Amino acid sequence: MKEEQVENVEAPAKAADSGKPCCVAREEDVQCTTTHLPPLDEAETMAKRAILANEIPIGGNSKDDEWYPKNTFTNTGSMTPNCNQEKELLIASGAVHLMERDVEEAKEPNAGCGIRQEEAPNSQPMPINDPVVHETNDIAVASPVPEVSELQVARPASARENPDGFFRQKLVASACLLVLQLVIVILVIGVGCRGSGVCGKGSSPDADSLSTSFSHTLRTDFRDHLETILGVGYFDQDEAETSVHRNRALQWILHDDPLQLLPDADNLIQRFVLVLFYFQTFSKQPWLTCGAPTPGQPDLCYYLSPYGNSNERRGTRWLTGTTECFWIGTQCVDGKATRLYLPGNGVNGQIPTELAMLTKLTSLSLVKNDLSGSIPTSMLSLPDLEGLSLSGNLLSGTIPNEVLFSVEALYVGSNLLTGTIHKGVGLFSGDELFLYQNLLTGTLPDDLFGLAQLTALSLFQNGISGNLSPLTGSLSNLRQLHLGHTDIQGSLPSEIGQAASLEYLRLDHSGLSGTIPEELYAASSLNDLVIGDCHFSGTISTLVGLLTNLGTLAVANNRLHGTLPNELFSLSLELLSNLRVNGNLFSGDLPSDVCGGQLGSQMASIAADCTADPDTGVPFMACECCTECCDRQSGNCEVL
Repeated sequence: MKEEQVENVEAPAKAADSGKPCCVAREEDVQCTTTHLPPLDEAETMAKRAILANEIPIGGNSKDDEWYPKNTFTNTGSMTPNCNQEKELLIASGAVHLMERDVEEAKEPNAGCGIRQEEAPNSQPMPINDPVVHETNDIAVASPVPEVSELQVARPASARENPDGFFRQKLVASACLLVLQLVIVILVIGVGCRGSGVCGKGSSPDADSLSTSFSHTLRTDFRDHLETILGVGYFDQDEAETSVHRNRALQWILHDDPLQLLPDADNLIQRFVLVLFYFQTFSKQPWLTCGAPTPGQPDLCYYLSPYGNSNERRGTRWLTGTTECFWIGTQCVDGKATRLYLPGNGVNGQIPTELAMLTKLTSLSLVKNDLSGSIPTSMLSLPDLEGLSLSGNLLSGTIPNEVLFSVEALYVGSNLLTGTIHKGVGLFSGDELFLYQNLLTGTLPDDLFGLAQLTALSLFQNGISGNLSPLTGSLSNLRQLHLGHTDIQGSLPSEIGQAASLEYLRLDHSGLSGTIPEELYAASSLNDLVIGDCHFSGTISTLVGLLTNLGTLAVANNRLHGTLPNELFSLSLELLSNLRVNGNLFSGDLPSDVCGGQLGSQMASIAADCTADPDTGVPFMACECCTECCDRQSGNCEVL
C-alpha cells in the first residue's frame, strides 16, 4: 500500500468529511503513516483470520515482552484514524477486543491520533518495544513502533498527557491501600489476642509474632500506667509470692477481663486492687462460695453467711464481666467501693496493702476467715474508714499505733496478736474496741479509761494483768465491759456503779476478790452480771432488786455465803431467766414460789448445789425446778 505523509494538520474535520484519512499532530515533528482501511466488519474479519492463520503471531520470547508480538513490522502496516468515529481493535493475548469510544472526543482538536511514532528510514523492520494504537473512523489496529515508552501504551488520556503524575497518584493509592490492609490485620489479631489471652491455634508465624508484639505493647502500657500510681518496680519486687499475685492480677486485667478496660478508665485501679485481693486471698485454698466461675458455672451465686441461713445473699461471682461493684460482698457508692464484706468465706493468705488504694472504703469485714500475716498499716490511713472487722483469723504481730486513731470500730479478736496495750490507746477515736482472744500481755493503761466515747471494751482471754482502774466508772457511755479469763487482780472498784449505761459486765475467771460493792447495784441498766469463778466473798445484797433489767446472774464458784435474798425472786425481776449460784456456801432453800410462780415459768436455766450433804444426807440447797444439780465438794454438775 502506498504511504502518504500527512502535513496538513489544521483541519481534521474536513479530512473526515472527505472520507480521507487524517492524523492530528500532538507534538512537533510528528510523522505518521496512513493507509486506507476497509469497512469495519471486513477489517475485523481480516484481523481475526490473520491471527488464526498465525500471520500475526502473538506472544513473546521473554517475561518482559510476553504480551507483545515477537515478530516485527514495518511502519507501512500502520493505520491512521478517521476523525468522525473511533473504534479500537486491540490485539493482545491472542484475542481481538473491539471497544466503542465516544465520538465526541473525535470532535476536539488533536483528538483521534495514535501515539507519536517516528518513521523508520527505508521502511526497514524495527524491533518491537510497545504496541501503538492507531485510530480511524472505523477501527484502530495495534501496531508496534520502535522506542516508545511502555507508559505511553494503551493509557487513558490523563496518563498520556501527564504520565509521571498519573503513576505517582496510582503509586500513592496502592501504598495507602496496603497500609490500610496492614492496620486492619493488626487490629483483628490484636483484639483477638487481647480478648482471649492467646492467639488462635494454627495461626501463621507472622500473625503470631505480630500478635505477640501488639500484646507486649499493650501490656507495657498498662504496666507503666499502674507503676506510675503504685510505684516504680511494683511488679518486680523481691517478695516472690507477692510479685506472683500482682502479675496474675495484671494478666487477668489484660487478657481475661471481659470488660477490657483501657489504661485511662476511671475504675482501673479499683478493679485491679480487687482482682489482686482475690488472687492473694485465694492462693492457699478456694473461697467457700462465689469465687471466680469455672467453665460451665453461671455468674450468679449464693453467699452463705456464717451467721445463719437467714443472712443468705444472692449475688455475682468475682472475676466476672460485670462491674466490680456487683461482685458479692462489694458495695459501691457512685462507682466507688465503700464496703468489702466477706465473713466466713474461706478467705485466706495475707491482706493486700493495696486496699489502701480504695480511698472511699468505709468498712472492711473479713471475720471468721483464714487470713494470716500482720494488719497492714497502709490501709489504716484511709480517710473514711470507720469499721475494721478482722476477728476470727490467724493474724499475728502487734496492733499498729495507726489503727487506734484511724477507725471508729476495731474488731481484731480471736487472732494471734501479741504485745501490750500501750498508752497510744488514748488516741483511739472510735467507740468499740474488741481485742479478745489474743496473746496480749501487760496492764491496762489509765488512758484506756479516759475514752469517754467508748461504748464497748472486750479484752477477755488475754494475758492482761494488774488492777481494774477506778476510772472505769467515768466511762459514762460504756455498755459492754468484758475482762473475763484474764489475770486482773484486786477488788472490784465501787466506782463501777457510776457507769450508768453499763448493760453487760463480764469479769469471770479472773483474779478479782473481795466483796461485791453495793454501788454496783446502782447500775440499773445491767442486763448480764457474770462474775463467776473468781474469789468473791460476802453476800448478795438485798439491793439486787434494783436491777430491774437483770436477765442473767452468774456468781458460781466463789466464796459467797448466806441465803439468797427474796428480792432476787421478786416479780420486779421479770426478765431474769438464767441463775447460776452453785459452787458457793449458800444455805437455805430456793423459795417454793420461785418454781411454781411466774418467775419459775420464765427461768430457762437454774444451777444450784442441790446434791445431798454426805455427812447429813440433806441437800445443801433444795431446788425443785433446777435444771442443773451440782455437787458442792467436787464441783460437778448434772443436767436434769
